[in-house]
Amino acid sequence: MAGIIRFLFFVFLFAALELQVDSTLEQKDVVSHCENVKDCDLCVYDYEIEFVQGCAVCKCTSPIAREQRMATWKRWERWSECDRSCNFGTRTRVRRCRNGVVGGIGCIGPVFQNRRCRNKRCPLWFDANKGSLPWMVTLRRYPSFSFFCGGSIIDKNWILTAAHCVENKPESYRGILGNYFNKMVDEEETIVGFSSVHIHKSYNDNTLDNDIALLKVAEPIVFNDHVKPVCLPEYNAGVSYVPNTDVIISGWGTLKSNGALSNALQQAYVDIVSLEECGKRYSSVFAPSVMCAGILDKGGIDTCQGDSGGPLVDPNGNVQLGVVSWGRGCALAQYPGVYTLVSYYRRWLDNIRNNN
Repeated sequence: MAGIIRFLFFVFLFAALELQVDSTLEQKDVVSHCENVKDCDLCVYDYEIEFVQGCAVCKCTSPIAREQRMATWKRWERWSECDRSCNFGTRTRVRRCRNGVVGGIGCIGPVFQNRRCRNKRCPLWFDANKGSLPWMVTLRRYPSFSFFCGGSIIDKNWILTAAHCVENKPESYRGILGNYFNKMVDEEETIVGFSSVHIHKSYNDNTLDNDIALLKVAEPIVFNDHVKPVCLPEYNAGVSYVPNTDVIISGWGTLKSNGALSNALQQAYVDIVSLEECGKRYSSVFAPSVMCAGILDKGGIDTCQGDSGGPLVDPNGNVQLGVVSWGRGCALAQYPGVYTLVSYYRRWLDNIRNNN
């Protein structure tokens, strides 16, 4: 009997020792498993250890943690068609996030990409997209509110226009910002008054030399999606402007000489014309304070009555290159429009803005 009891004792002792060893091995396996196996590394947040059929398994504590860490971008899809049938527009392409949350861990980066595109030149003026030219200003006489010139927002306090548009009577003018329809009140528009008018001291109303002016608004402009400033060029940047480069003209002026004013904001594309070539057409030598733009050989597109004071803009960066000044007729072949060169007057503009 004593022998049987002794035998059973050793059997139980051996089983207990074996269980303890197995337990120790399991714990070591758990630690090793969770430190080295990829399943644990895939967890973004803390993980828990579970035993499945005697094996240690890592379980992420967040249901999306594993998906976020495993997320990868699919290939970019094809570029879309140009969103404009003529002139410059935008192509867009997208990519999809596989097994993850866009912007989360593993899918960091843009979903969309845009790039400029261009089809054939638009034949004439066309309606601008609402809000696409947020720096445009209509200048009106007060109190009649009759339209007479254009302008552009260059910062929260100043409107740029042509000197031949204004006199030193700020109380006689109002500016409408965010305007799209010339003959209607727009929900997005804002009316501003002016506290001062600054006409270039060397402006000549006979030759239109130095045809540039600044109007200071009575209260700072509040910017929004429909009201934003245009960019200004660096001083003397005009020497690098390349002939035949497309630039934008815009306004509510007439589309032909002695025609009716446009209702919707219009825009068109014209080419930069070298001063040398422009001078030949006008049989004149132009000062470096102006620039020319138009469709030289064909005509048909040009600024006209009512567009004076408005901007000539480079669509690559929305930089204002010129101010609408004068021309021979409207859209005549061989006679491009003449614009005040903004970069030539950059120091004058900065001086007025900084000291008034």
